Amino acid sequence: MSLQYKRGEPFRYEFKKPRSCTFGIVSVGSKVIDSKRALGQILDISTGGAKFQSNLALPLQSDSIQIRLTFQLTGAPLEIEGTLLWQKQYGAVYQYGLEFRDEQIAKRILTELKSYAKLEREQQE
Repeated sequence: MSLQYKRGEPFRYEFKKPRSCTFGIVSVGSKVIDSKRALGQILDISTGGAKFQSNLALPLQSDSIQIRLTFQLTGAPLEIEGTLLWQKQYGAVYQYGLEFRDEQIAKRILTELKSYAKLEREQQE
């Protein structure tokens, strides 16, 4: 477990082993899209966003791309919408920065991360 913290930014939880997720495009600019779901892995997460990776190259354009990310830590699956901010390619893998749109989800993410970190510590003992 690694927590990174910078003043003015939410803490970021970096997973030792990336967490599986699915994602799909919700909209591009003002155009609503119902895309197929793709597989990915979450590398780190905070109450304000996440870094995830996939073999799928998303077409980042000038229009904002909204993504729905679905994953599970300890409880019920979390489904969070956000805006893609950046993309970096590493060989055949693409990493993405996602900024969450729903501030109400922050408390649920924080609660889930606390439970996840506690379970991880217990498994190491």
